[in-house]
Amino acid sequence: MRKSEWVGRENHVYLHYTDWGTFCAYLQVLNLRPLLAEEKLVFLIGDEISQYPIDFQARFGMDYSQYPVKPIGIREIHRLIWHTQLSTHNGGDFFNEIFDNHPNLIAVESMMLYQLRKQVDRLRQFLSSGREITFHGRTGDGDLEKPQRLANQLSRMRDRTDKDIFVALYLAMADLRNLDPAARIVPSIFFQPH
Repeated sequence: MRKSEWVGRENHVYLHYTDWGTFCAYLQVLNLRPLLAEEKLVFLIGDEISQYPIDFQARFGMDYSQYPVKPIGIREIHRLIWHTQLSTHNGGDFFNEIFDNHPNLIAVESMMLYQLRKQVDRLRQFLSSGREITFHGRTGDGDLEKPQRLANQLSRMRDRTDKDIFVALYLAMADLRNLDPAARIVPSIFFQPH
């Protein structure tokens, strides 16, 4: 789930429990601390369900519509759909073309896995040297600002991982025109290596 401030609208997860006993029983076995830190959950107990959905502007003075929609960030992406090919010509590119217009999937043309590994290795070494990076070439969607925005984001990252580099490369190559920028859910990467 993306933060409400990032999508310019109320974007909380509502959890309804019919009674306090059930809710307290779950609290004994679930560690909600990491989820609570993100401030995305709203707990409704019993008849509080009538408050759904909460008007955050009227109740708390919080107008999320004042925030501009924020582009998807590198570290927001946590889901990867790895499409495995069982033969060299199995129609995988056909799926990629279908998924190009999916509002919540990031898909690019098939690529050679060893080439991607080389790109990640090369970019990791370049970043380790402390030099400023830029992504050259055309992007899949023609957004000329996206590559540099991703390069800057990657350069400033602390504790950068190969996953971060992979996601940045993938986002730079992808055509994001059909993604819903104000989607409640962070898109998944649809990855089909050869």
